[in-house]
Amino acid sequence: MSLSSIQFDIDILAQSSIVHREDYTSVGTDTFALFRREKIITADGGVTQVPIVSGSSFRGVLRRIGESLTAGVLDYEDTALPLPAAHLLTNGGRLAKSARPLTDEEERRLKTLLPVIAVFGGAASGRIMSGLLTVGKVLPEIAELAHILPRPPQSTPLPVVLGAAEESFTHLSDHRPTTSQAPSVDSDENSSPLGRFSVETLPAGTRLQTWARITNATAPQVGFLRDVLTQFATYGHLGGRVAAGHGQITATVTATALRGTLPDDSSDWAADLAAHRDEAIAALTQLS
Repeated sequence: MSLSSIQFDIDILAQSSIVHREDYTSVGTDTFALFRREKIITADGGVTQVPIVSGSSFRGVLRRIGESLTAGVLDYEDTALPLPAAHLLTNGGRLAKSARPLTDEEERRLKTLLPVIAVFGGAASGRIMSGLLTVGKVLPEIAELAHILPRPPQSTPLPVVLGAAEESFTHLSDHRPTTSQAPSVDSDENSSPLGRFSVETLPAGTRLQTWARITNATAPQVGFLRDVLTQFATYGHLGGRVAAGHGQITATVTATALRGTLPDDSSDWAADLAAHRDEAIAALTQLS
């Protein structure tokens, strides 16, 4: 069996403003939330804080797309999967003691049957399972990051002071003294019961760059990741408040074979998984 290593370069365009909040302070959550920031060394040797979408957030978006594609093939919505299996598929699982720890052979079999676990890894049955996928942080094309972007920016990057925005929204207070009472409304003709909140965003039109790399993978596993990235490029999102219209994106994905070759259309991971549905469900059901 030949194994391949594939690099996917991903160029992202924000179709709506992106929210990725860093809203925890020593006094709790504030009414104004900054965009998540990281300290970087600038091109001239200075130090500054810049907005960056974390690799963990990006990887989580891809994992949930992968779980959705897997569910579409296995149709396990009506199957009584144990909670550890559900956690593993959707968010990477959790590490806890198990009365029946996973063996090496059982892990190998699980990854052979389910590309989503082989690609993303996770934890279940007292075992941490490594994945074949590594991803980059998602970097906006701003002036302060121009010297460390994976690829040259597609237009002249703005400084972050001009490339970030602030958006406000209102929310009715749901504070109540007891659960038997309705939320209190302290307002009169000169005030409003609505609370005003603000978030810092990367505005619509912002261009961002990242990458994903799969190493030593079989053709079905590479094909699975390719389908995940295609879904992300067409229907994906970044950050939070997606239900309120934030984080909509489109992306262009360029694949380069670092080792081996890109899978052709004859490699159909979904058909292979469907043919082994009962085995895959049985393996998931054994997780604890």
